[in-house]
Amino acid sequence: MRKFYCSFLFAVAIASSFDVKAQSVNHLVISQVYGGGGNSGAPYSNDFVELFNPTANTISLSGMSIQYASSTGTSWTNKVNLTGSVGAGKYFLIQLASTNTLVGSALPTPDLIGTINMSGTSGKVALMNSTISMTGSGCPIASPIIDFVGYGSADCSEGSSPVAALSNTAAAIRKSNGCTDTDNNSSDFTTGAPVPRNSTSAANICGILTPTIGVTSTSLTGFTTTTGVQSASQTVAITGMNLNDLSLITIVATSPYEISVNNSDFSTFAVLQSINGFVSGAINIRISASAPAGAANGSVTISYNGATYFTISL
Repeated sequence: MRKFYCSFLFAVAIASSFDVKAQSVNHLVISQVYGGGGNSGAPYSNDFVELFNPTANTISLSGMSIQYASSTGTSWTNKVNLTGSVGAGKYFLIQLASTNTLVGSALPTPDLIGTINMSGTSGKVALMNSTISMTGSGCPIASPIIDFVGYGSADCSEGSSPVAALSNTAAAIRKSNGCTDTDNNSSDFTTGAPVPRNSTSAANICGILTPTIGVTSTSLTGFTTTTGVQSASQTVAITGMNLNDLSLITIVATSPYEISVNNSDFSTFAVLQSINGFVSGAINIRISASAPAGAANGSVTISYNGATYFTISL
């Protein structure tokens, strides 16, 4: 049984919850939702929805669809009919609309392309065992729902509350690389830098957690300094999941750049520590005051357990 939570606005706010029986026997899940594509400061140029197959068998997408409605919307005509299949432990990336394709990087090669333009902050996404658009206000009662994600101020969600509001730099990311599914959006998801994965990404066998690290940018420009004065700093957000508790993400800058995790204490080396397997932080990057006047080339390397995950070019 999937429990959905709805809020309907009349003269006063009334909250109610009810059970809807999932009519599909498969267990595909929505593993990531990102609606900030192409917006100011966005790391990627397109919105996307990512699916994950936590089962041991390939699942066909025939007859399924992704459907979207605004946070309080009743229209579900924004949809993508799905094709293909998702292998065991694999991901499926659905590229959606863009506000501006010149902002942010291109997504990894999508497995399917649609035109849904999602809100970057609040909305509702349903994975359906049907290609017929849902109807009705609040929660879509008696629909063949496989999975459902409400985020931000959505009036419907699995469990007691939706995922927190998203942003141009933050996606809703299902925990344990997609393996966590307790039918409660607020506890099953975290928010952080989007990490889009497609069918060529490494398989994630549930029960064997793979560390995942995401950043909001892999290239920064515009740093310049005058003699004896450091440049203005720029910020890159870092998200880590499925890490060893209290382990460290290490960040190293090449001279003349320096970094800080608190925008106060700058050096060429910094760390972010995981708490309960998660990291959500940021690094500030600038040219040091001891550098010659002008611009400079450099890089910042982000590593975990001895492996380099990202190199930010400067």
